[in-house]
Amino acid sequence: MNLPLETQRLILRDFVESDWPEVHQYASDRQVVRYLTFGPNTEEDTKSFLQREISLQGEEPRQHFALAVTLKAQKRLIGICRISDKIGSIGYCFTKEFWGQGYATEAVKAVVSFGFQELGLHRIFATCHPENIA
Repeated sequence: MNLPLETQRLILRDFVESDWPEVHQYASDRQVVRYLTFGPNTEEDTKSFLQREISLQGEEPRQHFALAVTLKAQKRLIGICRISDKIGSIGYCFTKEFWGQGYATEAVKAVVSFGFQELGLHRIFATCHPENIA
């Protein structure tokens, strides 16, 4: 697999344990997670999530890709974008400070391309809470 993924402004890479403070910043924010199936996280929740995601990186064949979305220039983690090879589902979540700047669109385009070109998927889908108008 050709990871990390790179776009004009972003690098999407595998998570590492030291990412937990940045992940916790968005995962513990009530406004960020209000339409998601988790959170707001405790520190222990976030650390457990990261341990689980890091352990899935070693699967053979790998079927789940949860990628840390980082700003290329600052190398700052600003969110997550994931895709599952099993069913072709995608999802993402970003730190509130980075909403409305096109980062999600940029990251999702890269992950969709990865899904079709690298994973050989023929269909990719996402779901959204009906009240999440953004």
